[in-house]
Amino acid sequence: MSENNLLFKKTIFASRLIRLILGLALIVVGIFFLSAKQKAWFALLFVAGAMFLIEGVLDLISAKVSIFPFKKWMIGNTVIDIVLGLLMIASPLVLTNIASWIFGVILISYGAFLVVELCIFRSNEMVVRMGLTAIVIICAGVMFVSDPTKLTNIIMSILAIILICLGVLVCATVIVGYTKDRQIYGDDVVVTYEQDPHQGDD
Repeated sequence: MSENNLLFKKTIFASRLIRLILGLALIVVGIFFLSAKQKAWFALLFVAGAMFLIEGVLDLISAKVSIFPFKKWMIGNTVIDIVLGLLMIASPLVLTNIASWIFGVILISYGAFLVVELCIFRSNEMVVRMGLTAIVIICAGVMFVSDPTKLTNIIMSILAIILICLGVLVCATVIVGYTKDRQIYGDDVVVTYEQDPHQGDD
C-alpha cells in the first residue's frame, strides 16, 4: 500500500472514530435528559445564562465605542442580556415557573379564542375539529399553569428523543460505511474507490 493510501486510510479511520464517539455521546446525553429532566434543564439554563452574561459584557464593551444612535440599543441589549443571564444562573426555578405560566396563559387564551370563533360561526363541519382542538389546548395551558415542571419535562423529553435518534443515526452511518468497505476491500481497506484494490503499489 502506498504512503498516500495509508495516510488516507488513517484519516478515514480517525474521522469515523470521531463520528462514532460523537454519536455515542449524543445517545448518552439523550439518556441523561430522559432520566434526569429537571437537572438537565437547570444545567442548560446555567450554560445559557453564562452565555448571556458573556454576551452582555461584550455588548457593554461594544457600547463604549459605538456612535450615539446605536449606543442606546447596545446599552439596552446589555441590560437585557445581563438580567436574563443572572436570572438563569441565580433563579432558574423562578424563571422556569414564569415561562411556564406565560406559555400556559397563551395556550388558554388561544383556546378561548377558538371557542369564541366557534360560537360565532357555528359551522357544523368545524364544530368537532375546532372544539376538540380548543379543549386540548386549554387543558395543556391549565396543566402548564398549575404544574410548571410539566413544560420542562416535555421539552427535555423532546430534546432527548432528538439527541438519541441523531446519535443512533450517526453510529449506524459509521458502522454501515465501515462494513461496506470491509466487504469491498477486505481487511486491507484501501479507502479510495477510484483505484483498483488489486492494483500493485507504484
